[in-house]
Amino acid sequence: MPNGLSPAAFILPDVGVDRDPRVRADFEFRSGGVRVGWYKFISYDIDKIQATRLWLDHLVVTIIKGPASMDELPAHETDAVLRTHAATADNWAARSRRLQLLLGGSLTAEWDVEFPVALYPFRLDGTWTLAG
Repeated sequence: MPNGLSPAAFILPDVGVDRDPRVRADFEFRSGGVRVGWYKFISYDIDKIQATRLWLDHLVVTIIKGPASMDELPAHETDAVLRTHAATADNWAARSRRLQLLLGGSLTAEWDVEFPVALYPFRLDGTWTLAG
């Protein structure tokens, strides 16, 4: 994983098995190649994201824009948005997606992400929390 803030995993709900009606995205902040902190994005917009797997990890990430240090990130934000972004509108599933994180209404970070399975475009409203 690159230094800076990067998505590490997406956990999609399996309401039939664990009854957890949340989408969770884990993010890590790395410095000098070492994880120095991690964050959780939680959303209850379970109908807004679709994938053929419930656990999406081993992401290949390129940081486009992001904070230089953890001091630039809030420990908690209730106005958080995680969304895909494309220069043109698309409706198809793709493994490569531009991913954006907005905190408090401002674009905080942006990545090019290669997912292990194809995803349709999505927008999730949720919360952002420092987890460790």
